[in-house]
Amino acid sequence: MNTTSRDNKAKKLTSAALIGGAAIAAGFAAYKLYKKMSTAKESGGWCGCMGSTAVSPTPAPARQPRVVFVLGGPGAGKGTQCANLVREFGFVHLSAGDLLRAEQNRPESEVGSMIKRLIIEGQIVPVAVTLGLLKTAMKQNMDEGRYNFLIDGFPRNYDNLEGWQREMSGFAQVEFCLFLDCPEEVMEARLLKRGESSGRSDDNAEAIKKRFLTYVESTRPVIDTFAKQGKMHQVSAAASVEDVWKEIETIFKQIDWTK
Repeated sequence: MNTTSRDNKAKKLTSAALIGGAAIAAGFAAYKLYKKMSTAKESGGWCGCMGSTAVSPTPAPARQPRVVFVLGGPGAGKGTQCANLVREFGFVHLSAGDLLRAEQNRPESEVGSMIKRLIIEGQIVPVAVTLGLLKTAMKQNMDEGRYNFLIDGFPRNYDNLEGWQREMSGFAQVEFCLFLDCPEEVMEARLLKRGESSGRSDDNAEAIKKRFLTYVESTRPVIDTFAKQGKMHQVSAAASVEDVWKEIETIFKQIDWTK
């Protein structure tokens, strides 16, 4: 490609990013990065450094955002307790699932169209896309002076965790994983009750069982990894919302979140 063609292409991409918004630009760039990495792996060019296609860790900002991953099975009460933490400690609550759903609904989003296509085809959305959306949301809040984040429902599996470590370790500091531990029968009862009014397509008995299986096979090993690293706080989430909150509040009060 000659210099003029490259310049024209760069101008078009810049214009698209400005029109589409920061979330589109970051997510689409992340997806292209993911494809580049996949190609390098398939061709045998992946060695951890990748030569000219190396994935450089994101440079640390002047003040690093602090992150708490909130994990637990479906129906464990993650959203409810995140709302309490937002109210009492001023955290920003980011849900990976909500960000993906919101991006799908953006009328002219290239990333949203790609996410819809992958889901229809039964494929997994690349972790780089999710990370692009998370990073964009974090930067937008950091610009407004908010640096403490709850990330709900992520990382869901080892691929998510490895993606975070590869692309976000230089950008954000992970404080710990808050694990809401709840028996399956309690979570199922909560989800079925929620399904009576939530309108969510996955709040039904058949979908719930599949979600439980995914949680046990994919997410629990990630939680166990944080436990082995000494970076996991476990809370019994089977009790009332108020009792669970008291335990969580005690944990968070032990940490100075103003730094």
